[in-house]
Amino acid sequence: GPVTTAPPRHHIVINGFQASGDGTYVAWEEQVVKRNGDPTAATPTLVLRALRPSQRWTIKTEAYPIGFGGDDQLVVYSGHTSVVSVTPTPHLVKVPGGQFPSAVYPGGLVELDRRSSPPGPKITEQVRLSTFAGKRSTLHSYIMNSANSRIPETAYVLPYGRLHVGELAHHTDFGGIG
Repeated sequence: GPVTTAPPRHHIVINGFQASGDGTYVAWEEQVVKRNGDPTAATPTLVLRALRPSQRWTIKTEAYPIGFGGDDQLVVYSGHTSVVSVTPTPHLVKVPGGQFPSAVYPGGLVELDRRSSPPGPKITEQVRLSTFAGKRSTLHSYIMNSANSRIPETAYVLPYGRLHVGELAHHTDFGGIG
C-alpha cells in the first residue's frame, strides 16, 4: 500500500503500477490530492519495492514509472528517460538520448521520435528500439500529412523482448472527442 502519509483532508492516489517480469519487484507513483481529487503542490513519490527479500526505496520526483527493462531495472519518464538506481542511495540515472518511451524491454525501450522535414509541412514519427547505452534502431517511420494523422500511441513488449506491438491512434476517433 501507500508509503506516503496523507495530511488531513487529503488522500493518496497511486498511479503507474508496474511489476517486473519475474514478480520480484513492483513500483508505483504516489500523489497527495485534495478530497475533491485536485492535485496539491506536493512532489509525487516514486516507490520501488522488492518482495523477496522485502525492501523498499522511495524518491521524491515527478518521474512516472514506465516499466522494467530487466527484472530489477525500473524505467521512469519525466521530460527524459531515466533508470532508477538504488546504490548507494535511490537516484535517477538518465538514459542517453531517451525520447518518449512507450514500452520497456530487457536492455532498452521502445520510444517515439518526431522529426520535421522541410521544405514542406512533413512530419515523421519514428518508432525506435533504444538500448540503455543509447544505441538506436528504427523499427518504422510514419509519414504524417493532412490525410494521415494517425500516429503510434502505445507499444507493448513481451518480457523476453522479442515481440513489439504498436497501436496507431487518432485523438478524434470518437466523432471528434479524443
